[in-house]
Amino acid sequence: MLATRPATDTIAVTRTFDGIEEAAHRMIKQIGGMAAVLQGAKVAILKPNFVAGRSAETGSTTSFALLKAVAEEVQACGAEPVLCEMPGTEFDREATYTILGVEQFLPWASISVLLI
Repeated sequence: MLATRPATDTIAVTRTFDGIEEAAHRMIKQIGGMAAVLQGAKVAILKPNFVAGRSAETGSTTSFALLKAVAEEVQACGAEPVLCEMPGTEFDREATYTILGVEQFLPWASISVLLI
C-alpha cells in the first residue's frame, strides 16, 4: 500500500459563490493540484462523512457535489477514486446509502466502492 502526503501542510480557503464543485476545483488548484496530492498513486480513497441518512444541507453528510469534484480531479490524474465509508455506529450502512442515494450517485460519478 502506498500512502502519500504532500510535502507541506497546506490550507486553502475560498467562497462558494459559484457552487461547491467549482469551489472545490479552485481549492485543489490552489494547493498545487491533485497530482501533487496523489504523487503517482493510482487509487485514491475518498472518505466522506455519511454520518447518517440526512442531506448535506443538514451538515450530517458530505455533499455529493464536493465528492464528485474531488473524484473528477483524481480521474484527471489517471487514478481511480474509491469510496470507503461507514456511517456512525448507530446507523446501518445499507439503509444510510439507500436514503442518501449513494448507489445511484457512485456509478454516475464513476466512483468505485470498497465495502468493509
